[in-house]
Amino acid sequence: MFFQSLEVARFVTFILDGVISCLVWFLSLFIRFKILEEGDSLNNQSYIPHMIVFIIIWTLISYGSKNSYVDEKGRFQRFGLFLEIIKASTLAFLFLSTVNYFTHDIFDIPISRLFLIIFWLLNTFFLIINHVFVFSWLLGTFKRKMPLLAFSIANEEESRLLSKILKESIISPYRIIKNFSPEDSSFDLNALIKKAVAENVSHVFLVNRDRFLKKTELLTLSNAFIHVHFLPYLNPNTPLKTQAENFSGIPFIHIQDNPMSLLQKLIKRIFDITFSLLVLIFFFPLLFFIAVLIKMTSKGPIFYMQERMSLNGHHFRMIKFRSMKIDAEQETGAVWAQERDDRVTPLGRILRRTSLDELPQFYNVLKGEMSVVGPRPERPVLIEDFKKKIPLYMMRHHMKGGITGWAQINGLRGNTSLDERIAADLHYIQNWSLYFDVKIILLTLIKGFFNKNAY
Repeated sequence: MFFQSLEVARFVTFILDGVISCLVWFLSLFIRFKILEEGDSLNNQSYIPHMIVFIIIWTLISYGSKNSYVDEKGRFQRFGLFLEIIKASTLAFLFLSTVNYFTHDIFDIPISRLFLIIFWLLNTFFLIINHVFVFSWLLGTFKRKMPLLAFSIANEEESRLLSKILKESIISPYRIIKNFSPEDSSFDLNALIKKAVAENVSHVFLVNRDRFLKKTELLTLSNAFIHVHFLPYLNPNTPLKTQAENFSGIPFIHIQDNPMSLLQKLIKRIFDITFSLLVLIFFFPLLFFIAVLIKMTSKGPIFYMQERMSLNGHHFRMIKFRSMKIDAEQETGAVWAQERDDRVTPLGRILRRTSLDELPQFYNVLKGEMSVVGPRPERPVLIEDFKKKIPLYMMRHHMKGGITGWAQINGLRGNTSLDERIAADLHYIQNWSLYFDVKIILLTLIKGFFNKNAY
């Protein structure tokens, strides 16, 4: 019930997508062959299979991108949807261009590249208008014209918060019109039912951490055709991820579950392997040059292996170019490097300031111990202290540690606020996407290598 209006709006929008794409297809043919160049290709049926392929690919790509419409709080995201439409349309266009390139000799069905470009530009424009304006108009209409009146059973603070959440969510059709506090000695379920029938209310939201309604109370509400929505807790600002599942009619709520699906994990892993191989191959001369410099300028090994903690508390040995003197922590123990740290070698100071000492970690990525982007893995000996002092610190281990991350490009590295760093890491975990990873990598190239907090 909660997402029916969203699904209806999505269905109507995608039906219009197909109609728009067909119309734009023929409009593009007209522009290409009747306006820009005289010809008879406007009626050429050989272009029809390509149109069908495009619409199928577009539907598969864009309809699977549900998260681009609303954020976690149910608010419509125009900019996110704008980017999603461009991405889906471009991928479908590239796929169609690839199919055309490899099959035009086989099936003797050449298709104009200029036509494809015209179609891609016009189709993307009209699809954006359809999704951004028609989709949001449909949702707004559902919410205004067909509200579902509801009561809440909660304390006053929880009731106000629930009303605010439902009001702000564009996909929520519910409107709380009255609250019944279970702490009130005059609370009476039968009185609630009578009032609900009188005011045509068919939904009740129960917010109660201590107890659920008794079986007899649930039956009483059911017999009065009142739907009950049970909220075990109400805290929209919690970083804990929850997911509901149903087994044999019994609801289960998972807390602190990994937010990534199996397909998302596969996509991230393929990207990690591809990107790491390219970096190691392309930068091999630089890696070799740094290794020679380390060997020439200080005694000791080229690489430094250090135990770190990553996904689900897994320990691994992270590899770096050695930037400190041998046995640097023999007297100090495990501590973060400080500004003008005398344990750092002259060459090591340059490597650490430019983050070039991190390059060998792409080997850890290939082994599956790290990811290119993710929360920065820390030493277990330090984590034992951090997790006692910082709430939710261990939640950052719900994703593989990364070479770079959202915290690092925002200057949160070295001796900076751990609370802010954890907040940045949790923001990344909760909002992961391949686009987010690419954005972080690009920002790392722009400003992440040279950082004032890298000692």
